[in-house]
Amino acid sequence: MKDHLPKFKSTVWVNNLGYISLQTFQQHKLVEALVAEITFSAIWQKLITKASDHIYEDKTLCKSIMEEYVVAMKLQIPACNTKKLGSMIPAFRSFVTVDKDTYTGDVCITKKEAEQ
Repeated sequence: MKDHLPKFKSTVWVNNLGYISLQTFQQHKLVEALVAEITFSAIWQKLITKASDHIYEDKTLCKSIMEEYVVAMKLQIPACNTKKLGSMIPAFRSFVTVDKDTYTGDVCITKKEAEQ
């Protein structure tokens, strides 16, 4: 006896790109949920990659991107601490704490550059 239950696949189109469910399901709501998750994950990964590319191109965007991220994720506002290193040749290093994690920046010539 053959299985006569229908099987569904789905595609989501965003900006002329199709995101397709590779699996089939007997309930169309399950396949729609799966393809929505696939679409979201793919778009999110593209956004992360694009943001990373901008950061490497222009370091002045880093502080703004971080602030937008913590607001979007509803995290505590980051705490930035910049220290002057040495006394003869000015050098600065910044430390940023975001949601209990502290990140250390590179040594820079100006305080502004260190904070970025």
